[in-house]
Amino acid sequence: MYLSWGAVFRKCGVTLRECCYKKGRHYGAICFTVRMAESSPLTVFVRNVAGEEDMTVSLYINGKLRNMKRSKSEPLKKTLHRIGLSYAEKKTEGKKKQKTHVVPNDTKIKVTREGADVLEETPNCEAWVGQNSLLIGTVEYSITVNSPTVISVSIPPCCMAGYPMIPEYQLEFAESCEWEWFNGNEKLSSQQVFLPKDNHIGCSLTVKCIPISKDGKQGISMEVVAPKIVSGPATCLSDSRYQYTSVVKDPNKFRILSYNILADIYASEPYSRDVLYPYCKPEALEIAYRQCLLGKELPSYNADILCLQEVGARCYSSYLNPLMEHHGYQGCFQRKYGQVPEGEAVFFQASKLILVKAFAVSLSEFLQNDCSNTDFFQQLKTSKCLIDSLLTKHSLCQVVLLQPKSRTDVLLAVANTHLISHPLADHLRLIQTELCLRYLSKVMSESSVDQSVEILPIFCGDFNSCPEFAVYEYMLQGYIDYSHSDWLTHKHYEQRMAEKREQKEAKRNGQCVGDMDDCLFQQQTAMEQRVAGCTKPTSEFDDFLGVALHHKHSFINATGLPNYTNYTSGFSGTLDYIFIDKRKFTVEQVVPFPSHQDVVKHLALPSIEHPSDHVAIICDVVLN
Repeated sequence: MYLSWGAVFRKCGVTLRECCYKKGRHYGAICFTVRMAESSPLTVFVRNVAGEEDMTVSLYINGKLRNMKRSKSEPLKKTLHRIGLSYAEKKTEGKKKQKTHVVPNDTKIKVTREGADVLEETPNCEAWVGQNSLLIGTVEYSITVNSPTVISVSIPPCCMAGYPMIPEYQLEFAESCEWEWFNGNEKLSSQQVFLPKDNHIGCSLTVKCIPISKDGKQGISMEVVAPKIVSGPATCLSDSRYQYTSVVKDPNKFRILSYNILADIYASEPYSRDVLYPYCKPEALEIAYRQCLLGKELPSYNADILCLQEVGARCYSSYLNPLMEHHGYQGCFQRKYGQVPEGEAVFFQASKLILVKAFAVSLSEFLQNDCSNTDFFQQLKTSKCLIDSLLTKHSLCQVVLLQPKSRTDVLLAVANTHLISHPLADHLRLIQTELCLRYLSKVMSESSVDQSVEILPIFCGDFNSCPEFAVYEYMLQGYIDYSHSDWLTHKHYEQRMAEKREQKEAKRNGQCVGDMDDCLFQQQTAMEQRVAGCTKPTSEFDDFLGVALHHKHSFINATGLPNYTNYTSGFSGTLDYIFIDKRKFTVEQVVPFPSHQDVVKHLALPSIEHPSDHVAIICDVVLN
């Protein structure tokens, strides 16, 4: 048994969602109890940034850090007067704090330079500089300008034993930071990533962030007291797989993973909670909870190359990247173009592979603007509807060029993509696949500067296409005819889009119309969807006769065909693949899937024991 985070917050009279968005915060990042460490009590910390009208003067007075925002042009005497007011504050036991509005006569407050007083009419921006000192009575404060600063530190609200905790932070004037974790006075760790244990359940841990400048100087540290550690799920869906994922020590063997991890933007919207995943507990859809499960799952696979799709930009920067760096990985992230706050990420084990270069392209931009696609673009332009649909999609192709440390004669070109998901868009996915292959070939060709070095393609991703359709056939066979039945979905897709546009227009005009739900449409099998199409005639849309496609790669599907890689209550099917060059690689192992009984334990995915509606596909390949 374990206590869910929803239960924890309900006991406090507040929901997890309310906590995650309290005071404008989001993404589950909450500062609980924050305090500044009194690391430099006799220093005045000045923040003075060019282009800003105000500056900040901060110092410890009577054991408290005082932050005073002052105009740069204000005369020094006004700031000294404000310091005097703070210095004269007295707290009488049993009474409210009282202010004395005059500085005691025996307390002199001034700024000096080399023993001489700085004139009180001097502007703040000229008085508060590093060569000067502040004197309060006989106590001398040094002045440091733009010292390494911690702007904020926060810990996501989900803190579970056995699942990594990673503070999110923001620095200013700092090159890096150091970390210290405490349980009371007991120091636990000096790493940003901390794994609480069962003996920490019920404890409120403290983490200290210490900013470090480029020349190694420390600034004022900040401490955060996290919520109490609770028990996490006793088991997770992926636990049964770890017996097959011990570290790969052979330098010519590589474990490859592809995984759609379900971006927060899709999991957190009301439509997802009410329609797509109504069976999943709301707290299990929170990114703060799901990234904890990912934090345990991803490193446990010991993969050498991980291709992730639907990676939230903030999830990558604040959680996944520090997590994977902690385990020896280096990462490359590419956000989708436009306003979409998610994208693709490739991580690789830095002990075995070296990054040569990372590439990425918007498929619509590549189609429209790259000269190598001029003829292809002209063929597609015969259908205005088709081109309009293609150019409004945000799909991208990411390619990461890696050098195995054990081989100087080989480079790995790892491609990663996530294709359009609409159930009637088989023709668009086929075109996007062709664009990915063209971009992969372009990167390989332009990177081939040494004839003695062979570049080998690896193509991973969520193709959103079942094996019955043309995308899978094209990847393996290398050819698709212009008459293939998948090209026929063009009219059905455009009809569907037209009906949805009509529906939106009718709603804007106040008409009562039923919702056309593509999610419900997905509840049919993939083959049924293509046959069913739409009910209205499609003659009003322009004809598109299809295009013959071919490529020269020799791909095989390295992970075979499981019953599904995506499993929800409305749809299940194989959508994710790892394609490798069959002439250069041999598949040694495909990591077994969890049992179906475990997958449906909570009806479908995601669940309280699994963070995504997809299951990671993993294989070990040997470089011949």
